Amino acid sequence: MEEFKKRIKSALESMLGDSYEITETEVTKVNDSKHPTLVIREKKSLVGATIYLDNYYSQGDDEPISSITKRIIDTICNSEKPNIDSDFVEKLMDFESVKDNIVFKLVNKDLNKEYLKGKTYIDYMDLAIVFCIVVEKNAETYSTVVVTDRLFNNWDIDVEVLLGIAKENAIRLFPADIQSLESVVKCFIAESNQNVSEDDLEALDTPYDIFVCSNRQKMSGASTILYDGLLKDLAVDLDVNEFIIIPSSIHEVLIIPSMNNDTGDYMYYKSLVKEVNNTEVSKEEILSNNIYLYNAKDDKVTMID
Repeated sequence: MEEFKKRIKSALESMLGDSYEITETEVTKVNDSKHPTLVIREKKSLVGATIYLDNYYSQGDDEPISSITKRIIDTICNSEKPNIDSDFVEKLMDFESVKDNIVFKLVNKDLNKEYLKGKTYIDYMDLAIVFCIVVEKNAETYSTVVVTDRLFNNWDIDVEVLLGIAKENAIRLFPADIQSLESVVKCFIAESNQNVSEDDLEALDTPYDIFVCSNRQKMSGASTILYDGLLKDLAVDLDVNEFIIIPSSIHEVLIIPSMNNDTGDYMYYKSLVKEVNNTEVSKEEILSNNIYLYNAKDDKVTMID
């Protein structure tokens, strides 16, 4: 990868000329996954384009460097530039300017030891509640800036107060979406135009309902379990006192009504989560190998050991 990165950088410098600055970096994303990148910035601009080299590297043996370089430049030219002006940093530092756009997401604490360094977060069982500022949002996508300790300390606000504000904003900006697993799968099948037999459809039938809980954007939607009143209202709708929460990924959780508090069921679900994380979920999207229990009487989520 190092040699590939140097060749790409050299080719870009030759094609773009002296008016651009190209910097080699490595980005640590969720679950401490590391991605080699190049930041390409026009010298008169405050904002640069971050190019993740992983995908290009996988094609490097079959495609000439000149062709890869051209594709990177085309990507930069065709990408929508963020609406960031010279006062952007000042606005971030001013709590009143950003308070309506502060939200949060859930990540795994142990898997994000490096990612969490220097960032403001709250412990939540084996997870961490991380705060973000939404800086761009449209119907399909959004971009955020993670709240650092430096930024948080400058705001001079209590972290629990910040959580309350972030919850209110998240509920407004990223409304929760709860659907039955059966309807989600059938919708996926319909949209993908796959031919599925009646036997396969019948396999979706279970003696109990399973629900998928996320947000409408289906991004970082596992955090919806912290929306005030959401789990309690769901327990009322399902007419149950408890249900199991299975961390499908950082984007959604599965909810299964708990009928008999069977320890064997808990262990089965826990082993299933670990197996799926190891075989089906990408490293960047794993939330936890644990499962959780919500009790409506206490209105509390606990981790099942």
